[in-house]
Amino acid sequence: MSRDIKKVKAARALARGATQAAAGREAGVDRATIGRWLKDQEFKELVVTATDAEDTVEDPTVEAERGLSRLVPQAEHVLEDALAGADVSTQMARVALDIIKAARALEPKAGSGEDGTPTLASLIAELDAEDQD
Repeated sequence: MSRDIKKVKAARALARGATQAAAGREAGVDRATIGRWLKDQEFKELVVTATDAEDTVEDPTVEAERGLSRLVPQAEHVLEDALAGADVSTQMARVALDIIKAARALEPKAGSGEDGTPTLASLIAELDAEDQD
């Protein structure tokens, strides 16, 4: 593993609140190495950057839902074009349809979860079942 990768791993660990010894173990270096790196301004900035990144990380499911919702309008346009007779490949139309199905599957359903949202496992199972049909 390169030294730069080890520094990034150590910086992320320190940003999460790990001790120098724990950060060293995670990065595969000695605690003393972490101590030396912390004297370097560039490494300190890396830790601060990692801290800022840790503060802004959201639930991956929420990020995936947002990304999917941004794709729905494009998918709808692809299907509209296909229905209007435009030259749209079968593969592109299927991808567009899958995007729309996935977005609909994420819509709250009665009885899915405490707050009405489906669990990730149930969504995957539902999509797998649709693929088999």
